[in-house]
Amino acid sequence: MFTIFQMMQVVVPIVPASLTMMLAVMTFHPLVGVLTSCIGIIIGTMILFLLTRWYGKRFCLLFIKEATLKKYEDLISRHSSFTVIFIICMLLPFAPADLLVMLAALSDMPFKTFARIIICCKPISIIGHILLLFYGGEWVIHII
Repeated sequence: MFTIFQMMQVVVPIVPASLTMMLAVMTFHPLVGVLTSCIGIIIGTMILFLLTRWYGKRFCLLFIKEATLKKYEDLISRHSSFTVIFIICMLLPFAPADLLVMLAALSDMPFKTFARIIICCKPISIIGHILLLFYGGEWVIHII
């Protein structure tokens, strides 16, 4: 059930992903929490890609402003290495993943390439995100 919730929160961002990932780790064993988060987020990310690919810019405009979308589309069109940038961003814990997924769907990136990148990079990002939230918070508390 939690995996389905994680999947849905990618497509319809009601609750911040940071909160749901932390909840998964605290509710279940850390390994099970990370696993359910990874599976749900990867499936949800693929659904978001396909929805954006099918519905195009109209779908993106439900979540972001037109000026923001235009800015990023121009950035993609100027750089031939969007795939490399996308891979690096998918590895980073706090990158704007949903926006980047929609941009990838609007680009000419094949779904197969996208899926490989997400399956390989997203678990690293999720684990990094969870570790930063748990241990980064403790670090900040010790400093204060």
